[in-house]
Amino acid sequence: MLNLRAIRKRKKLSQQDLATLLGVSQIAISQYERGTREPNIETLVLICQKMDITIEELIDFKSIQEKLSKKIR
Repeated sequence: MLNLRAIRKRKKLSQQDLATLLGVSQIAISQYERGTREPNIETLVLICQKMDITIEELIDFKSIQEKLSKKIR
């Protein structure tokens, strides 16, 4: 539910570049982008700080809301 891949590409960063900026592995970045792993709140804040973006840009709240509404039905 993150827009991480699109933002990373827009900023012309490789997964390894971003991993180095954040102090995590390239595998972690790949997992965040694929949605198989979610970053903790501290990492989310760090991503926003290092990439100079807002949390609203990073997190796809509409997609999360749609997914939750399907579970409720």
